[in-house]
Amino acid sequence: RRRIARDIQEGPAQQYSGYVMQVEICQQLLKKGISDQLSQELVSLKDGLNKGLKRIQNVISVLTPEAIQTQGLATILGQYVNRVKNDTGMGIQFTCGHIGDEIDFTINNTIFCLVQSCLSNIQAYSQSKNVEMELVSDGQTLTMRVADDGHGFDIEKVKQGMYRQEMENFEAIRDRVNLVGGQMRINSVEGEGTLLEITMPLQPKKT
Repeated sequence: RRRIARDIQEGPAQQYSGYVMQVEICQQLLKKGISDQLSQELVSLKDGLNKGLKRIQNVISVLTPEAIQTQGLATILGQYVNRVKNDTGMGIQFTCGHIGDEIDFTINNTIFCLVQSCLSNIQAYSQSKNVEMELVSDGQTLTMRVADDGHGFDIEKVKQGMYRQEMENFEAIRDRVNLVGGQMRINSVEGEGTLLEITMPLQPKKT
């Protein structure tokens, strides 16, 4: 819920505040009869509204994971990744191997949320241009790898309290993984990017 609230605040809410200002500018230009500049502002406003709509669609998709059960995990993830690519301009290479029908509903939803969290984190903090995301299963466990070419981070600086917000997001991801009996590993080099690897059972850990 906190992540959804943050996504709305940092995305559509900020964007639409800017659109209100653009509308006010357009009103002023209309009154002054400056048609050329008005036309440019309207084109910019239309482009912004289209991008804002895509951001809202991404947030809504977080709230409707039941579609996974009807369309399949790979299909839903592919659709989501494509929306993020179009919205952000990042180059995202997504591959999903055969997972099978034995995967638990809880694991399906967990993977869906993890993909969203990882891409949201990359978009917000890493300044990546390219992302590689892979899902593979050996029939017993599922492995998810996410690699980006962003700024990365130095583990020693993390110990000194730097990258605090980014680390809090990673810890939130780790908590979600732990809930289903999985494990998470992070390998990052400052200036070279980050590799996140998550493994989890196809059936959630029973408590």
